[in-house]
Amino acid sequence: MLDYSAIGRNLAELRNKSGKTQMELAKLLNVSHQAVSKWERGQALPGIESFLILSELYRLTINELVSPDRCQIDQAAPADQQWTDSGEMSSIWPELLKHFRSKLSKPSFDTWFKETTAEFNENSVTVYSPTAFANEWLSIRYSSSIAEAIRELTGNSDLKLCFRSRCQGTPA
Repeated sequence: MLDYSAIGRNLAELRNKSGKTQMELAKLLNVSHQAVSKWERGQALPGIESFLILSELYRLTINELVSPDRCQIDQAAPADQQWTDSGEMSSIWPELLKHFRSKLSKPSFDTWFKETTAEFNENSVTVYSPTAFANEWLSIRYSSSIAEAIRELTGNSDLKLCFRSRCQGTPA
């Protein structure tokens, strides 16, 4: 069963990441801005033609657009810049937390990042947060900043970035 609210969050996050307003996206899709708003609030789904255009626009498959994991796929970095050693990758999250601690106010950092962990696999990073709300906030508000910080620290932009909450039965 499709989770309309998760799809809406995906669409809102992707639109925001692309720097487009709802009106600009609506014009590209030949729909009303109210339709885009309903999609993003999880009250309706785009039609197949709109999904196809969104898929091309964001360079994602329709499955990725509707995925409840809210994963983003970034363009590949040159192969000689990528880190593949999982031991090296495990040291990245503490460095990233230091980066955000210096960039955010203490209350913001403590609310959104302090209790997070990350799991690095061969081609993905999964960020775990303590609650579904924190998970959603990190995904929508900070995903592009996290992805950029990971790229800066590793030189690897070929990682899939996913967000999960520990309350969904994920590891601590």
